[in-house]
Amino acid sequence: MEIRNVTMLKVCRKTWLIQARDLLILLFVITPVWTYLICSGCREDLANFGIGASYSFGIWLTQWKGNELLSNWLDHRISWLVYPTKRFVWGIVAVLIYTPLSLVILLYVLYLITGHHQPISSLGEFLKFVGVVLVITTLISLFLNSRRFLIAWRQTAINAERLKAEGLNSRFQSLKNQVNPHFLFNSLNVLTSLVYKDADEAARFIKKLAEVYRYVLETQNKEVVPLKEELSFIESYVFLSKIRYGENLQVHIDVPSDSQYMVLPLSVQMLLENAIKHNIISNSKPLNIQVVQSNGILTVSNNLQKKYQNLESVGLGLNNIQSRYKFLTDEPLVIESNEEAFTVKLPLLTFS
Repeated sequence: MEIRNVTMLKVCRKTWLIQARDLLILLFVITPVWTYLICSGCREDLANFGIGASYSFGIWLTQWKGNELLSNWLDHRISWLVYPTKRFVWGIVAVLIYTPLSLVILLYVLYLITGHHQPISSLGEFLKFVGVVLVITTLISLFLNSRRFLIAWRQTAINAERLKAEGLNSRFQSLKNQVNPHFLFNSLNVLTSLVYKDADEAARFIKKLAEVYRYVLETQNKEVVPLKEELSFIESYVFLSKIRYGENLQVHIDVPSDSQYMVLPLSVQMLLENAIKHNIISNSKPLNIQVVQSNGILTVSNNLQKKYQNLESVGLGLNNIQSRYKFLTDEPLVIESNEEAFTVKLPLLTFS
């Protein structure tokens, strides 16, 4: 949280520095040059130059920074990438409405302050004046909008590449987590003992083990999968785990059978694996894992009874899921932990 606040502070400071720079350029460069070029009567009279500079500064400030603020406001409500035509049309409409309205208000306010009449004696002259300002404003708006569109397009391209990299890394991590030597070694040890004790149970174990690995291979190229498919896979994974831990491991799943939600592949399995790997499971301390769907959220929680030995951190896996979710939804992945329970809330996904 502290790092995030520092980052936001740096962004705000950079924004204010840019605005201050623009105002200094407008005040000491654009305004005097513009006044000197368009106001012939201001070149020899310092008082007239001051009044002309006031009008020039006001017009440039309202049209440049005013349209910039208006463009920012529209950007937050209409995305260039999602609705480019709609954003373009509303941008033109906003300029056509804002420019003459802001000029009328500005000229009146400046008249009240300076008592100096702007040399516009007719409606025709005013429309001509507005037309000139509109041309300049349109050029500035085209520059600002083009810049924003290119920045948004560039960011989208960067996000697409980042998502591709995250997806590749996630698939690699998922495969590595499932096909790691410890998992395979434990499964084969259990299978070896089952072959001599219960041939039928050994056959079911082999079938479930095959289902687990088949699902891993089938989903390695998918970004999302139906929740019901993930839970069907979870049943096979839990079966293999219960062969080893027996009734000391309890997994309760409360999800509607007709759920149409989607999740990241192997995300639920990874949470169950973390719970099993990092908690004591014994007759005196059974592990209870709850998987519940409610209001578009899948909650995976377990009673907390940490093992004393050092284990590999699960932060990388959770961070990986969080990173992938950021590209698919604005809803955050929530992690909660206290002395009694560890809970992860996965936002469920829907796609039209």
